[in-house]
Amino acid sequence: MSLGDRLRRLRINSQLRVRDLAKQVGVSASFIYQLEQGRVSPSYSTLKGLARALGTSVAVLLGEEVPEDWVLVRREARRRLVVDEPGVLLQLLPFLGMRSKRMQALTFALEPGAVHRRPLFEHRRDDLIYLEEGELEVELGHRRLRMRAGDVAHLVLDSPRELLNPGTVPARGLWVVSPPAAAEEET
Repeated sequence: MSLGDRLRRLRINSQLRVRDLAKQVGVSASFIYQLEQGRVSPSYSTLKGLARALGTSVAVLLGEEVPEDWVLVRREARRRLVVDEPGVLLQLLPFLGMRSKRMQALTFALEPGAVHRRPLFEHRRDDLIYLEEGELEVELGHRRLRMRAGDVAHLVLDSPRELLNPGTVPARGLWVVSPPAAAEEET
């Protein structure tokens, strides 16, 4: 990945507009655009300013180093999401750093008979649900999918409205949500 690509991803992940980053670094917005497109090269002092504004290091910007927490989430680092639904546990897998919000992963556990009705995500998206163990019913509005351990559902046209464990053992799995690419666009 080029310096421009890394810079753009870090900027988007930091929710900074080009002109805001440029102002913090003391360069023009045009220079940031050209840097992201690989048309110009920054000085070392500009690299240091970019790293400081983006909360990272020059080594990360140059691709010489990738912090562990950008690629690995340890069990103890998972964030439990509070839901007021008995028997439902959702844990966010918070990858840090160079992420352009292309996906968000959660683990889930539903006790027998438990239902998750509160939508976590309201935006248009793709969902991938992998059921590691148990049974799961996924309500899509016009139909229900019945999943067994080992099944994977890739939902492109429909979003889950409800997750229900109809079985006698806990249902556990991984739920990955991928926002549309338009979420990356500069505003």
